[in-house]
Amino acid sequence: MKLCECGCGTAVKNHWVKGHNPVGKQNLKHGLIRTPTYRSWESMKARCTNPRHHEYATYGAVGVSVHPTWLLSFEEFLKDVGLRPLGKTLDRYPDPNGDYVPNNVRWATPLEQRLNWRPSLRFFGKGVYFEKDRQQWVARLSKKWIGRFDTESEALLARQAAVKEALG
Repeated sequence: MKLCECGCGTAVKNHWVKGHNPVGKQNLKHGLIRTPTYRSWESMKARCTNPRHHEYATYGAVGVSVHPTWLLSFEEFLKDVGLRPLGKTLDRYPDPNGDYVPNNVRWATPLEQRLNWRPSLRFFGKGVYFEKDRQQWVARLSKKWIGRFDTESEALLARQAAVKEALG
């Protein structure tokens, strides 16, 4: 063991010791830095604030923001949202076009998230797309064919109905 570099006299294996706050370092009291919950928090912040993030165009660039206290504190985010359950990820609900704020986030399964999509962003990569050669809109649900449609709205409605049917 060595002594902490901050000069406090604490014997440490590395600088990140639970409950220890070296000078100039963030206190990691929660002990959850390598968990799915922490990664979800980091990803949420990055896609809303980092123009170099691959998803920034559909989040930060269109005005989606993160609650100010959540930007600064994982502990506050954890207190409001709780630990991430197995098989779920962060979802903005009930308003998929809203911000990441208390009362508009939940942990959701991939299927729940597909039901809570944002057609207003005109992102059709997940089930609805336009076939130029046929000049028609196509709707799919995973590998299941739903059909071809003359309008984007018809395709979106058909896909949404198929998703609801799949949920039972």
